[in-house]
Amino acid sequence: MVFFSIVLTIGLLMGSLIPGWEGPIRAERLELRAGYARSQQNSAQPTGFEMIPVLPSLVVPLTKPTGPAWCRGRFEWNPELFFAEIYTPYNRPLYGISLLKFNYALYPDSRLQPYITGAFGGVRGHIDRPETGSDYNFLIQSGIGTRYQMSENTALILEYRRTHISNGGTNERNSGIDSDTWLAGVSYKR
Repeated sequence: MVFFSIVLTIGLLMGSLIPGWEGPIRAERLELRAGYARSQQNSAQPTGFEMIPVLPSLVVPLTKPTGPAWCRGRFEWNPELFFAEIYTPYNRPLYGISLLKFNYALYPDSRLQPYITGAFGGVRGHIDRPETGSDYNFLIQSGIGTRYQMSENTALILEYRRTHISNGGTNERNSGIDSDTWLAGVSYKR
């Protein structure tokens, strides 16, 4: 399932990069985020995880901007690949995808374009800790961020996310990994 989702997203990305592409799904923006994530520690989640995520994604508009000038916004589909390296308490790669990732972005008459985001996907990695209990886990994220338009086609991104990784009770009982994730990136409008 994860492999199929990754192939589908890469296919969408490649189709969107081809000049003149007029397929049913047309990405308006290509985005790349990277950052730092640190898990919370408590009795249910005793291990302190730290990881570096790298998140390429597409932005596909679902609606046109509507509303009064101060809250004019639109819904966006934002499928995203998830690559991360856990470096504390050991080195382990994670990879996955969030095909069900959506944004509501405000488009006021300024360079700042704030948004909220929510995502559901899957991740694979040999975490080998009681917090997950499985190599295949669900990935649930919510966050807030902003794009700052540097030019007509290029924007900088700053974002905070709350990330939860868990097998959702499909394998062994687990508490999951909850982390605070800070991201920076760039957005290119085609």
